[in-house]
Amino acid sequence: GKKIVIELLKKMPSQDLMAFYEAGKSADTDNEGQKIDSYKGTVNALEFDSALFKQLDLFGTHFPLLKVKVPEFLKFQEYKNTEGPAVVLPLQDPGNVGAAIRSARAFGIKKFVITKESSHPFHPKSLRASSGSVFGAQFFSTNMSLSDFISENSTENDFIFLDSQGESLREFKFPKNFLL
Repeated sequence: GKKIVIELLKKMPSQDLMAFYEAGKSADTDNEGQKIDSYKGTVNALEFDSALFKQLDLFGTHFPLLKVKVPEFLKFQEYKNTEGPAVVLPLQDPGNVGAAIRSARAFGIKKFVITKESSHPFHPKSLRASSGSVFGAQFFSTNMSLSDFISENSTENDFIFLDSQGESLREFKFPKNFLL
């Protein structure tokens, strides 16, 4: 959608972006009529035939689309060299992955561990549900399922599990580094 496209054009390096828009429609992006390629001066903007554009515009935004370079996922072992919390995402539904990332980012969490069973955070449904908050996040991957991941890493890492019958979050003292 328009909001995410404009935010990405302002934030991301232009070499990581390419814009597509529908033939016969302007590549304008904002109310002042500023063109996509004028944000960074080097963003490539391509006009697509209406029929092809409609196939690519999965959510019917009728607004220019961006091709974005997906950041490299680090191996989980590299998480040990970082500070701060990470959310482990074993979620299979891409919409749930995006919503979980958006919620965690609202609380300042920037790191995420993608398990074997997880949907990809850059799936179109994840992107839409995250409202663009996947951009700027750091992802670590593991080829283990959630249960194997916990078993394999529980001695070296602090895991915090959310439970409706657990201790109140308001009273809980979070460690500096933990996996949620």
